[in-house]
Amino acid sequence: MNLFRLFTVIALALIIVLTGPALVEAKKGSNKKRAQKSNLNGVIVNVTQSAPGKTDSNNLGEITVKTKQTKKKPSQEVKILVTKNTKIETIRGKKNNKIRTPADFNALLTGKHVIVKRQSRQSNQADAIEVKGGKGRKKR
Repeated sequence: MNLFRLFTVIALALIIVLTGPALVEAKKGSNKKRAQKSNLNGVIVNVTQSAPGKTDSNNLGEITVKTKQTKKKPSQEVKILVTKNTKIETIRGKKNNKIRTPADFNALLTGKHVIVKRQSRQSNQADAIEVKGGKGRKKR
C-alpha cells in the first residue's frame, strides 16, 4: 500500500512540473488579446484635414477620438494622426454578417463611432481605422 502511494505522489509531482509552464503561458493571454489593448474605441469629436500644399504630403490629417468612461478610467480625448498608409474601412451589418468596404479620409465625420488600431498605446499614429456604420452628424 505504501509503495502505491509513493508512485501516485511521484506521478502527480511529475504532472505538475510538466504542465506548470503551459499554465503560465495560458495566463499571459494570446497575441490577439494583447493587440486589442492597443485598440482605441470611441467617437470622433474633431476632424482636421491637412492642407494640400504642405511639404509633408504623407499626412492626410488628424482626428480627435473621445473614449468611453469606465469604472477604472475616465473618458479622455486622444489625437490620432492619419497618414496615407492608414487603412480606413467602413463596417456595416451585424456581428456574423459584417460587410467591410474600403473608405477614404472623407468617411471620418464627427459623431461617427470608430475603432482605431495602433502599434502600441503610446503611439498616436493609426495603422487602421474602422468606421462603424450608422448615421453620424455630417459636420466638419
